[in-house]
Amino acid sequence: MRRVAKFAVRPIVIGPLLVVLSFASIGFVALRGGKPLPETASVTRAPFGEDVARLIDGPPMTPAPSPSPTPTRHPKPKPAKHPAGPNLSAFRGLGSWVDLYDYAKLNPETSVADMRARGVKTLYIQTARWNKPAKEATESFADVAILDRWLDAAHAQRMKVVGWYLPAYDDLTRDVRRTRDIALHRTGAGQTFDGLGIDVEYRAQAESLPAWNAGVAEHARRVRAALGSRYPIAAIVPTPLQMEIRPTYWAGFPWRALGGYADVFMPMAYWSFRDDCASNPQHCAYGYTKGSVEQVRALTGKPRVPVHVIGGVGDSIATAEVHDFVSAAASAGVYGGSLYDYLTTKPDYWAPLAKLNG
Repeated sequence: MRRVAKFAVRPIVIGPLLVVLSFASIGFVALRGGKPLPETASVTRAPFGEDVARLIDGPPMTPAPSPSPTPTRHPKPKPAKHPAGPNLSAFRGLGSWVDLYDYAKLNPETSVADMRARGVKTLYIQTARWNKPAKEATESFADVAILDRWLDAAHAQRMKVVGWYLPAYDDLTRDVRRTRDIALHRTGAGQTFDGLGIDVEYRAQAESLPAWNAGVAEHARRVRAALGSRYPIAAIVPTPLQMEIRPTYWAGFPWRALGGYADVFMPMAYWSFRDDCASNPQHCAYGYTKGSVEQVRALTGKPRVPVHVIGGVGDSIATAEVHDFVSAAASAGVYGGSLYDYLTTKPDYWAPLAKLNG
């Protein structure tokens, strides 16, 4: 603030000086068209009160120290808002699977209505594989007309839909395009997929194991780069417990790399492929399910990564095992769960499976 000098000491000198300064101010304002200079003008205005005080009274007296102001309490700054991540709701709760082999066996509208009645939240529908449509074709979907019926029908039932693709990693341009196009696809009714899954399992086309591992990581990287950070991507992977049985076949699997590109992991925890449950509890429905989830989190280095565990296969298991599967999934704190697949899931399985929505 500016200090104002007391002028009562020498009234005879102060009066004329003030008059001169006043007329000078009036004249300057008149030259500016009657308006004072704005604060941002380049002309510097002298601190009026302090200059007059020095001319008349000499240096100003040192003012008495002011009392210390009361500290002002400022609210804590709110954390900066970051852009929201991908919406992963499609992977939560109970899901059901349909692959290309089921296209001719199932009616889309009737099937999704039945799924909805059973408590299914998400349909996982295969869109294509590396060799279907034909390898040299530019199309990205095996049968777009049937696929669109599934997508439209499921959304009409207020279900989510995730499209999944099986790559071979021998032609990354093809595999990336067919995976990316799941996210870009729109039906005639304007429906789009709620997420996509990359089915990481087929090795027969790769020239070597290191080439296949590199292809798995590079494919996921390119898909993520094409779709950005907001689109939900899941990695459908062999369970680590299966890899333990054939360690040389899966050596070097890029868990950490996939963890950098996938938002959700979906281990294929098919305990029905294990025949030693009696001697190895880890290969029973409960142990295989819980162990699969725990090892996926450990190997990716992401202890809180969302996991949707897939059990089954549906026509090779018993109702008691389905109950164990659901209990293990709950114990492991999964994001969601499902049996492979819809066509082989027996009516008695749906009631325990619905608990995955809890």
